[in-house]
Amino acid sequence: MQPGEAALAKVWAEVLNLPVAQLGRDANFFDLGGHSLRLVALQAALKQRLGLQVPLVELFAHTTIAALARHLGAREQPAASAALQTAGDDAARQREALMRRRRAAAAGALR
Repeated sequence: MQPGEAALAKVWAEVLNLPVAQLGRDANFFDLGGHSLRLVALQAALKQRLGLQVPLVELFAHTTIAALARHLGAREQPAASAALQTAGDDAARQREALMRRRRAAAAGALR
């Protein structure tokens, strides 16, 4: 997954109550157990977590993580791309920090 897709996947996983690892970039929201009420919850979560205002009609039209990320990147809303990139950058920094902590812990255990 691309960084923006990873940020979307995190929000989808929360709304669908699924582990992120279970979400493929081409998995359909509705095939994963989503329905119209969860789509409304997704819309609210995207606004709250990523600062993205996405009309419901756009969420119905772009029902995979990859399609939605592509659509948001192509929209004439630079904030959407920036928010997705920032969220992806944050996730990458968190992974790097976790790996540093694990390496440090492993090095301490070897002493």
